[in-house]
Amino acid sequence: MKRDKGDQVINLPDQAVGVVRTAVHMEDEVHPYWKLAIENSVPQNVCVRRECHDFVEGFPEQRVPFNEVTCEDISYQLFLTKFFKLLKINLETVEYIRYPGNMFDRQLKKFQTAPDQHQEDMTPETRELHILRHKLEQDHIIYLLEKLKRIEKPPAFLSLMNWQQVGNDYMNQNQFQAAIPLFEYGLSVEPNNVTTRSLLAAAYNNQGSAVRTAGDLQQATDYYQKALELNPAFSKTDLAKVNLNVSATLRDQKRYEQALIYLQKALELEPNLPEAIAELTKLKYYAHVAQRGYQFTQDWFSINIPVWQQHLVRFINIPDLKVLEIGSWEGRSTCWLLDNILTHSSARITCVDTFEGSVEHEVMCEEDAVKTIEQRFDENIAKTGFPEKVRKMIGSSQTVLRSLIPNSYNLAYIDGSHVACDVLEDALLTWRLVKVGGVIIFDDYGFQFPEGIAEAPPKVAVDAFMTVFGKKVRLLHQGYQVLVEKIAE
Repeated sequence: MKRDKGDQVINLPDQAVGVVRTAVHMEDEVHPYWKLAIENSVPQNVCVRRECHDFVEGFPEQRVPFNEVTCEDISYQLFLTKFFKLLKINLETVEYIRYPGNMFDRQLKKFQTAPDQHQEDMTPETRELHILRHKLEQDHIIYLLEKLKRIEKPPAFLSLMNWQQVGNDYMNQNQFQAAIPLFEYGLSVEPNNVTTRSLLAAAYNNQGSAVRTAGDLQQATDYYQKALELNPAFSKTDLAKVNLNVSATLRDQKRYEQALIYLQKALELEPNLPEAIAELTKLKYYAHVAQRGYQFTQDWFSINIPVWQQHLVRFINIPDLKVLEIGSWEGRSTCWLLDNILTHSSARITCVDTFEGSVEHEVMCEEDAVKTIEQRFDENIAKTGFPEKVRKMIGSSQTVLRSLIPNSYNLAYIDGSHVACDVLEDALLTWRLVKVGGVIIFDDYGFQFPEGIAEAPPKVAVDAFMTVFGKKVRLLHQGYQVLVEKIAE
């Protein structure tokens, strides 16, 4: 291209763009920072595709605040360059002409000063208008992001877009479903782009977690597997976590063999990943429950298995082992104890429960589930194969515990109530029933009542017990459960 100052070479991009901007000719000496700012704000040096102009819905026409502070050009181009690719051509096609009293003259000192040395001289009213302008700009960008989710996005339109930038905006807003088609398009045109591959995998993984939370387990599995199929450049830990997500979702679908395959991959990548180690215990337990045919509607127990495995190993297959369980519900913990601890033929467990539920179960559980608690308990105990090891005592613990023989139990599990006064009374009555060297387990130390139930939680009772009996027990574990060993009468 010929021009007065010599030939000008214009390098055209290898991809479509939505906006083309040229340079501005100015006679005055202006700091390069401000010259670029002027070039980025005037509309005369911009060529915009019609579909891009229509998408941002044209020029902001409001008199306040845009026209009042002469920023409508800036706002318009902000919207364009936020969503669409821009090509800058360093060819001065526009001459900046100053007329008397023009805005440039009023700001010439500013334009001749480095930006870090300039102090803005602005009235409070003008400052307020700029604050309002910035808010309206952000509101419009949010509106356009929502609009983009709704409209058709053919490849020709996506080719004009800043798809990676907009996709990242969606990711930052946890709108993973909106980010996915942008990253999918990006990978289709740049199949070797490692960054895009990883971004799309992250979007798939995060959307999988979102739909899993919503209850769509199969769709969640599909998203997780799509993430892994991309072979993203994730760290070993992040890849392990995606495999763990697949495993946990398959486990929730009772597809235990497939779940184990992905869990093993997670542990191969990150052998010490705590979540994967815990999931392995849970997965094996769930597979065992399925194999036995147990029927449970709730699982408040399996999270405690690693702690129980660690601290109850001393009781495995011990002759004449006696266990006391206060609060058995459907028998989940009872069955685990029968399967793993009370393995000697002479071992026995006493289960104390009203089988009527408690105050919070009226909020947390369906009415039919509460009515059939005892039936499910009996059926599950029968499936252990050792119902003769179980002594079921129906009634309130405060009454039943008084009828039991003191100094006769090796292990006591207190899980009969979430009300502090009940827990404390159970603890005091249990104390004389447990032998020295025996273990007492308090459940629900971290429990909090749902809003609307004005009761003190178990922690209040357990803390009081530990204050009084602290010298007669040894603390074994404190987490959601508290385990203590009785070391003195």
